[in-house]
Amino acid sequence: MLYLYTGTDRMKARAALSAARAKLTPGVSVIHITDIHTIEDLDAALAGGGMFVGVRAVVLDGIFDREEMRERIVEQLECIASASDHFFMYTEKLDATTRRQLEKHTARSEQFDLPKKADKSSSIFALGSALRARKKKDLWVSYQRELAADTAPEAIHGVLFWAAKQM
Repeated sequence: MLYLYTGTDRMKARAALSAARAKLTPGVSVIHITDIHTIEDLDAALAGGGMFVGVRAVVLDGIFDREEMRERIVEQLECIASASDHFFMYTEKLDATTRRQLEKHTARSEQFDLPKKADKSSSIFALGSALRARKKKDLWVSYQRELAADTAPEAIHGVLFWAAKQM
């Protein structure tokens, strides 16, 4: 079985991967391959455990960062999907064609992305800018936004004090 985890939120993706791997029976051996391993290590992990090894969990972490490893995985994709071992893949970014190829063969695919960053105007320093520009409405809106975001009162005071000194 093949499980795919992608996205820019590494903490959540790796936590979901670890939780899925932990659900396997306790006697499962775990093999962890990253982008710093060699192609031979990857080939050995993909080849299977052999006759005397039971079901394995193979974690492929960030291997799509290296082109030769990505090609090897795409070549072996059907063998990976039909294997009795459990394959867990994590990568931050995938191109569209590779994603489509992988999702055809995955049992489960999850994406974890960080929220988009806020504008510069929504930072705490917008308070100081509004105070120095003497824009009452912008000052009030920025102040309310910081209160809603549970910003520490000391930080709000510090920025307003700093802006008043600059005036």
